[in-house]
This record gives sequence, structure tokens and C-alpha cells, in this order.
Amino acid sequence: MQGRYRQPLPMSVLLIVSDVDGETPAGSRLIRSLHAQTDAGWTLERDGNEPLATIQVSADSTLRPDAVAAIRQTFVDDAAIQAVIGDAIVDGERRLRPAWSPTFISRHAHELDLVAVRGAASSGSMAARLDALAALDPTAVAHLPRPLLERESAETVNDDASRAAARLVTEPRREPAADAVSFLVPTAGTRHPDGSRLVEHAIRAARGSGVSTVEVVLIVGDEFDGDAAELEADEVRVVRRPGPWNFSAAINTGLLAASHDTVVLLNDDIEMLTEGWLRPLIEHLRDRAVALVGTALLYPDHSLQHIGVVIDDALPLHPHVGVEVERLPPRFRQAREVAAVTAACAVGRRSDLLAVGGLNEALPANFNDVDLCFKLQREVGRIIVDPTSPLLHRESASRVPVIESWEWEAFVGRWGEIVDPWYHPGHHRPDDPNDRRRNADHLPPDDPHGTWPRRTPTIQPSVHRARIAAPAADATAE
Repeated sequence: MQGRYRQPLPMSVLLIVSDVDGETPAGSRLIRSLHAQTDAGWTLERDGNEPLATIQVSADSTLRPDAVAAIRQTFVDDAAIQAVIGDAIVDGERRLRPAWSPTFISRHAHELDLVAVRGAASSGSMAARLDALAALDPTAVAHLPRPLLERESAETVNDDASRAAARLVTEPRREPAADAVSFLVPTAGTRHPDGSRLVEHAIRAARGSGVSTVEVVLIVGDEFDGDAAELEADEVRVVRRPGPWNFSAAINTGLLAASHDTVVLLNDDIEMLTEGWLRPLIEHLRDRAVALVGTALLYPDHSLQHIGVVIDDALPLHPHVGVEVERLPPRFRQAREVAAVTAACAVGRRSDLLAVGGLNEALPANFNDVDLCFKLQREVGRIIVDPTSPLLHRESASRVPVIESWEWEAFVGRWGEIVDPWYHPGHHRPDDPNDRRRNADHLPPDDPHGTWPRRTPTIQPSVHRARIAAPAADATAE
């Protein structure tokens, strides 16, 4: 059932399941925090009525003022919402959390210190919370960007909870792992600093990917420097792309020519760092609800270039550019859902990409990968970045890194302002028009107790009303 409830529900009692022992200091704190709620419609006892929702929380938590009211209102406002998660204050520090991200939570279950589910639940344990969320369509899970509870330390994850967390990603992986892959590599034949061609290193990365059957489709146009036929081999073939340089058209040409359903979009300026790098990425595609997978890309000095894309003020941004990987916040070192990944290296299904029309050829150089990710999320499934097998990326070695104003206008004209479910609205934004990239670096919030509208893990366009000026024409390309 879709839509909103127009009248308050008769079943308007919230049941708290938390194994509370009122005699313990922790249980007493939780009960006192409940009594302090401005909304009195809660109970610790089951009666004969079906509750509107069950809050699953441990006894050593303290609910923030009006947390119950905020959770209740979320369920009353939207019948499609089946579960609610939120932020917390842990050891005095605000935890700004993403929208529901099963891939991330599978390794960070302690962040589920509060889960509210529609209707009744029999247990408040961490394992029960995870199992409840695993049974839902991800789009039915709402995240409230507000602190709902306080804790002195992070939630404890026992063995039962660890197994339940792992099931979030293992149980949906019912497809066999791909053993045949087509690499789609547009190339102009640009020279590498060592005197070879850049694309020779990309071909070497394909051969060392760890997949038993590899096809490399080189897409070339009139701009190719030299004779592309010299690169052909048993597993490497060249296809021609008509017209002027257009990355989207090149990838689409490669899609039509590919022999295998699993495809890797790969820049010719990519180099392998570790043999078998593709296997962890392909593993995610065993889940049919995963549409595209990216990886971490490093500059030649091994500082970070890409670890997923965030959207802020309608602009796609790369967080933590130039940072050493070892200095990244912990959440960026694990696989997780993101709004988009770069097409410099992206793994997906040929059938899915063709079903959404491939890359948009009206965006020949920039934003075409983000546009593709939005289309795939809307029609197919989730976008994941897995940083565990990084590649080296000589970014823009084969073209000038410029975003033209008409490209920006075309992209915003298509999508407007996208609410990025995995980039918390509470992060401090410097909004420096000369370096907007800092907005993506997940800086601490100005207001540690701030609240923002709820989010679900879906791409939701709206009219773009810019906070600051549009990016300059010479901004660095994505």
C-alpha cells in the first residue's frame, strides 16, 4: 500500500523491546528517558493490541527527547515505511550515519543501536534488528538524520549478531560468480611515461584480473595515435567508434560488441596494483539487486583519487581526494552503498546497462558515469564501492580535465538536486566557491544536535536551488 495516512492510526502505541531490568542503572536510565518523552504513547508491556511500531534498543541506551514522537510520526506519515534507523550520540560524539546501507552494516553492525519496525517484534537483540531489516525492501527503511539515543560506548556485537550481519550480503548472493568478463576500454593510444602506450597497462590489468576468461574490447576513433591493430591479440580486439571523441558513445559501442554479460568499464589510464583485483568486485554482482560496483582509485603517488561519489548542491564530488588511504576514516575502508562511482573502473551487467540505454551520449566527457548510476539505481539496484582492491589511475592523462558549463547545465537539467542518501546533510560544508570539493570530506557538524528530513536509500530528484555559485568552467573533471 502506498501513500500517506490521512488520520491518526488507532494502533498508536509504541512497544519498547529492550530486555530492560529496571533495577539496573542502565535499565533505570532507559526508563527515565522514556518517561521524559513528550509523546506519552509508549509502553514496555505487550497487551492485546497490535502496536504501531516496536523500538528495538538495548537497555544501556538513553532515548533522546522526542525520539519516540519522531519515530511514531514517521510511521504515521508514510505507510510505505516499514523500519526506521537514525543517528546517535556515542561517548559524547554525534554519529552522522548514512541511509540504510546493508553492505556497510554487514561489517559495522554496532551502528544499529536503535531500530524501529512497523508492528510487533518479539526481541530487541542486535540479531533480531538485523534479521528484521534483512527481510525488508531497502527502500522501505527510513533514516532519521537526528540523534535518537545516547550511549556511553558503541553497541556490543555478539556472535549471533555477527552472523546475522554477514547474512545481509551472503544470503542475497545467489547468482554464480562470473568466470567470463568483457573489458570495455576506450583509448586514443596516448603514451605512458615509460614510453609504452597507456592502454597496454590497462590490458595487463585485464589479464591479471583473476577471471578465467577475459575479452578486451578496445574502442578507438580517428584520434588514435598510430595503428591500433598492433594491439590485437587472442583476447584483445579493436572496434571502431565513428565521429568525434565521445566517451559515452565509445562505451556504448563496446557494450554492443561485448561477448559476455559481465562487463568492466575501464579507462586506458588504469594500472593494476594487485593480481586478482577483480574478484572481490564481481562477488558483489552475485546479488541481483546490485547494479554497479566501483573500486578505490589511487594517483601515481598512491594518494586517493576515488572512493565513491557524493552529491552536494547537485554537484558530484569525490571525498578525501589526495589523502593517504591509511588515514581515511574507517567507514571509507569498507565496501558500502554510494550514490555513484566513476566509470574509470566500474563493473556491471551488459544486460542492465543496455536496459537503461547505456551511457548518455549527450554527456560526452563529464557526468555520464553519474548519470548512468542514477539510471541504474532507479531501474535496477544499488551502487557499491569496494576499496579492498585499489587500482592506480593516471587521471586525465589522455585528455584535458575541464568541465564545460553546458555539460553542467545538461546534467542538472536532467536530474536537478539529488538527495544523496549516503551523504549526511549534517556535515559541515565550507561552501568555498573556489574549492567546492571540501564539501565532500565529511567534516564534523556545526550543530551536533541538528535534525534534518528523513531519507530513504533511493535517488530522489528535486528542483535545484543552488546554495553557492555554479562550478566554474575550468573546474576539475570528475
